[in-house]
Amino acid sequence: MTILTEALIVSATEQKTVTACIRAAKTVELPTLGDGWIFDFKRQSQLPLAQTYVLTTLENSTRIEGCLIFELKIGGGPWMSFVEVAPHNTGSSKQYEHVGTCLIMWACELSLQQGTNHNKGFLMFEVAHQPFVVHEKLTKLYRQKYGAIRYATTDKSTVFLMAQHQKKDMINHYLRPKNSENH
Repeated sequence: MTILTEALIVSATEQKTVTACIRAAKTVELPTLGDGWIFDFKRQSQLPLAQTYVLTTLENSTRIEGCLIFELKIGGGPWMSFVEVAPHNTGSSKQYEHVGTCLIMWACELSLQQGTNHNKGFLMFEVAHQPFVVHEKLTKLYRQKYGAIRYATTDKSTVFLMAQHQKKDMINHYLRPKNSENH
């Protein structure tokens, strides 16, 4: 298994920092709707430009704590297509905190590494319109916590843009590069 970066998450019960890793995912290990996830990562990972990543703890590399699908759209535009924390990391009984933040910071880092020309370092993503309360909660989270700006709104979704250079402190706080070290 090749770890691309280490990530710092927090045990929700013990309130202690736990070292996790972000690595490229194998299709066979990806969660689906039947596993209690909102997104079908196994199916979505088949998109032509999809790069799929999972976050696991170093102690248990087979239990997925969160997933990310990143795409580099034609023209070099970095796009965070799907991001989700595992069902056991949501709600009042969640096991780990900051899983989503680590994955989003990884997508920001990828936007700098892989984006081209004027797209380098800019990450776009879409929040599909859901019930008003859910949509507003997500919009507020992305704007306040991550500094995302509303780029476009349609009747079906809102597209956001984040500049990676504004996230450097967050990236450095949550991620520790591993430079393809094998574990």
